[in-house]
Amino acid sequence: MKLQKSTNLLESSQKFEQSNYTIDATAKAFSILSDGLYANKIRAVVRELSTNAYDSHIDAGKPDVPFEVHLPNSMEPHFSIRDFGTGLSHDDCMNLYTTYFRSNRTDSNKSVGCMGLGSKSPFAYNDSFTVESFFNGKHRTYNAYKNEREEPVFALLNEKDTNEPNGLRVSFPVASHTHDNDFDRFSEEARELYVYFKVQPKITGQSVEVEPVNYLLEGDGWAVHDGSGPNWHCSAIMGQVCYEIDYDAMGDYPQEIKPVLMSKMDLFFDIGEINITPSRESLSYNDFTKKAIIKKCQEVLEQAADIVEQSIKDAETLWDARKMFVDIVDSDQKFGRIGQSINKENAEWQGQKLFSESTTWGYHIPTGDIEGLTVVMYYRDGWKEAVQRDSKTGVAPRGNYLLYVDDLKRGAIGRTKQLVKDNTTHNRWGSSDNSFRVYLVKGSDKA
Repeated sequence: MKLQKSTNLLESSQKFEQSNYTIDATAKAFSILSDGLYANKIRAVVRELSTNAYDSHIDAGKPDVPFEVHLPNSMEPHFSIRDFGTGLSHDDCMNLYTTYFRSNRTDSNKSVGCMGLGSKSPFAYNDSFTVESFFNGKHRTYNAYKNEREEPVFALLNEKDTNEPNGLRVSFPVASHTHDNDFDRFSEEARELYVYFKVQPKITGQSVEVEPVNYLLEGDGWAVHDGSGPNWHCSAIMGQVCYEIDYDAMGDYPQEIKPVLMSKMDLFFDIGEINITPSRESLSYNDFTKKAIIKKCQEVLEQAADIVEQSIKDAETLWDARKMFVDIVDSDQKFGRIGQSINKENAEWQGQKLFSESTTWGYHIPTGDIEGLTVVMYYRDGWKEAVQRDSKTGVAPRGNYLLYVDDLKRGAIGRTKQLVKDNTTHNRWGSSDNSFRVYLVKGSDKA
């Protein structure tokens, strides 16, 4: 992934004695870059090795080929990832693989990697791990370990001929005490991470079912979900990795986009469109990233308005159009909080406004000023057994309801109450389903 770079132009009035900063390659420095970099060490290892495997498949022209993941179990207490990408030559293993901040993917936005840190991430969990490189008919096995000074070392252990396809296998043992092991944690991190992978890896060792995100509404580069997956918030998805958006870290931003940032949404970005921290655990909220998020949120709002307009276009009646509008816009499940930004005053159906400008209280249709008309709503209130009634000066075209015209001399109220009872449940412990209601409308034909 290409990192965003800036150039500083400096003017100096005279020559000063100068010294460039350097990094002292000590055990402390290596510990910070391999261990202290990550807050969630198990997730970091699974994420970094998985995205490296994905990148290698992209480099090899195999984007649709799954890599293999072994999750630890009591019989085989190790974690490993085997890709079928380009593999690494011995020189690359001894130089590129062992050098921090060196990557062969810094000039391409086809790959997720860019910092040369992910391949060292197993040190965040273990003091040693094994790297096997299958490259052009040779199978070389290396051991990465920390020496007596806590410095990382990479050693060639074995070399032999092989017929296996090119690629890498990285593996290490996992804590496997009888009552204190990390097997479930590796399983859970894998389940959450692979939700956004376009090609699911082949998982062995444990039975893991990766549930896809249930999207209620999808646009170009965004989607609203129901919150049933691993993510409950507005998140940025880049390179198949999910990053929760911290809207407090966004600083000053247009208030019009706040409903998007507070919705259960996934915003999809191409690799390189936003910046991430070196640990790849979160977004880096610099100006470049914030501008990209704001732009995406504004695109969501524009598309949302178009989706609503298109949805109500084919409604058969004005009332159907009103109900459809409210069902979409006023629903946390379908539109999240984006509906707050949809202007109901401009909503039209066949040239007619859906809502009067005088309708300031939500999406109710005012009926109180219609001479000779009465509207009574019948419903169940919470755990109460009796059907309640309220006189209304407006009707809300939302949710589960029926409209009935009372054209009977007698019996309409009894029938209405029975209908409400038949469509609701009574439970004094508060778990009742009482969303159903009936509006009983009465008046002259004109009214």
